[in-house]
Amino acid sequence: MAVVRLSRPSKLLRKALANLGSLCFAELRQRAVHLGFVHDRTRGAHRIFTQPGLRRPLSLQDVGGMTKPLQVRQLLTAARQLGLIDSDPIDEEQE
Repeated sequence: MAVVRLSRPSKLLRKALANLGSLCFAELRQRAVHLGFVHDRTRGAHRIFTQPGLRRPLSLQDVGGMTKPLQVRQLLTAARQLGLIDSDPIDEEQE
């Protein structure tokens, strides 16, 4: 699977940055897969994603079709640390 490096936030990232709780779970899952994260397993409402180089698996929870803001931030942070996005999109929006 080819991983696309993002130099600018995509439409979904901009939506997440405007309000971290605004993404529905399907959108967050789509963003994770687009960044190269692999759905490893499911435990209840939690979807566990892995990525080579990631120290801990990423756990995303479907809460009535929505995501938790903390999990959106965790995905963005993990993608930045793995070099999947050029810089922290949160910082880009604040400048």
